[in-house]
Amino acid sequence: MKKSNVCLINLPQQKNYAIVSPHRIVYGLNASESELNGLIKEEKERAVKTGEPKAESDRVHSQSASIGLIPTFDCNLRCIYCYARGGETKKTMSLETAKSAIEAIVNMRDNRCNKLDIYLVGGGEPLLSFELICNTITFAKSLCKTVDVHVVTNGAFGTDVLEWLITNKVDVRISYDGLMHNTQRPFAIQGRLNSRKTVKENIKALISKNIPVTVQCIVADDGLFSLQQTIDEIIAMGVKILKLEPVLATDISRATKEMEPNPIKYAGALLNIMEHVAELGVDLKIDTGYFAEPSDEDYCGITHNNKTITPDGLVTACVEVAKETDPYAKPIIFGKLEGKRITTNQERLKLLESLHYSNQAECAKCNLRFICQGGCPMANIWRSRFPPKKSSFTCAVGHKLIPSLLLKIAENPKLANVVFNDNANIKTC
Repeated sequence: MKKSNVCLINLPQQKNYAIVSPHRIVYGLNASESELNGLIKEEKERAVKTGEPKAESDRVHSQSASIGLIPTFDCNLRCIYCYARGGETKKTMSLETAKSAIEAIVNMRDNRCNKLDIYLVGGGEPLLSFELICNTITFAKSLCKTVDVHVVTNGAFGTDVLEWLITNKVDVRISYDGLMHNTQRPFAIQGRLNSRKTVKENIKALISKNIPVTVQCIVADDGLFSLQQTIDEIIAMGVKILKLEPVLATDISRATKEMEPNPIKYAGALLNIMEHVAELGVDLKIDTGYFAEPSDEDYCGITHNNKTITPDGLVTACVEVAKETDPYAKPIIFGKLEGKRITTNQERLKLLESLHYSNQAECAKCNLRFICQGGCPMANIWRSRFPPKKSSFTCAVGHKLIPSLLLKIAENPKLANVVFNDNANIKTC
């Protein structure tokens, strides 16, 4: 990990600044040159004294593990923007492959895995393979003392699945697009009733049983006008965490460029809805993917050996690339399941490690880097090929959003509750 340093961000209006370092923001509002220089010096000295956060002990690390599973490429919806074109391929993981993947990750901890996190992701719709999932989780619990299950789902499931999610206290991320849901997320079978009602009922049922639910909302260009109404609907359902993402057209997605929102308008819409939530004073955290607590760590697990097993037994660092025929399968698919062990290609792993934003020339010198963390590495690859440069879309959103939102947080501390965890380190001078 690169040594921490300090970034100076010029905020809107004269003499307003944010001095940003990992896990810390210090404001200099209406600061004179001497005051600003003093703050910068103080923060640089503090960063040197503080050093890097202490890592977990080797003992704790050796007894915990995580793995992602793509149970199937099939899907019961035909979302117009789907990154994986879910449902066009019906391939489903075998129980043998699922069990071997679990055993392989446990064996990597010398059979001392006390805690295992299993992430069920797409591909397709994971919960279509319900029997496979039930059997896999039962098997995992026979090997590990604690098994925590996380699922990313379209939410169009029945009561049997709902009851299982509640009984097993599964951490659930559900895709729900609000007023645009039926247009953007139709059922695969023509003539079926819209999925919006089913998804809303499942979200409310899970929340009523205190199941942790994150709602993921995909925003297309024609959905910007209704975003605030969608947010109000999500708040009314009792959702506490919302993840917003713009439609992204890639080499393999169903999305087209015309579906993508204008990045400047999108940034403005994000600002407006975050101010709206702060004004309401409700308990809702919004993850935009462009504005996070400052960090010099990775944007996501793609750069540090993230392991997700595909139905074919391949090991991918990103669910957006899950087939050997997908663009950039080299290096994103970096290993395979062989029996009850995972073999990896070290050359590909080194290439993945290089995707950290500090290795991208434009990002390494950008003063916004600790907050945007270079943006989604895969989005950068789709836009600029490999080796990647930062996506122009990501840059446009970040440069419009970050300075403006930083100033608004300084002026209205309620906004910090919308975008940061409760222990965020923010200081105004």
